[in-house]
Amino acid sequence: MLSLLFFFATSAFSQDLAKLAMLDRVRGNQVNVVAVRDFTRRFGNPDEVSWFKTEDSFLAYGWRDGKKIIARYSRKGNWYYSTLVYPPSLLPKEVRDVIRRAWLDHTLTWVEEVSSREGSIYFVQLTDGKELLQVRCQQGGDPEVIKQLQLAKPKESNSAREGE
Repeated sequence: MLSLLFFFATSAFSQDLAKLAMLDRVRGNQVNVVAVRDFTRRFGNPDEVSWFKTEDSFLAYGWRDGKKIIARYSRKGNWYYSTLVYPPSLLPKEVRDVIRRAWLDHTLTWVEEVSSREGSIYFVQLTDGKELLQVRCQQGGDPEVIKQLQLAKPKESNSAREGE
């Protein structure tokens, strides 16, 4: 199952998580105060916030109300984008309804929301037991399949074949 998750791990969140492992953690007082204030305004007071420094930006990583959060800021504290990962139950109703109407027989399993100045895009993973889909959807827009993986059928055991 873990390899299936890696199949879908191509978004900004996944890329930033990989970068975090190679970055030095910095204290909040070493981060531009504009970035810290913006992060608090956008996300409240998340649990376990960690700040990281890249060559040209700061990354904040934290948790709040069941959502994983990564936000990227310029060195001057300007917000570039944020990525939230959360269970389907927290997906905005409008987006969830559009996706469910398009794939009635699929179950939503995972959501990643990427927000920037241009708006938000939702990446949703769905399955029907036979395939995994990753769908991209913007509020008010039509969903689009961006990745599809056929799941392998379970192998029959010898005892099941002998009964035939």
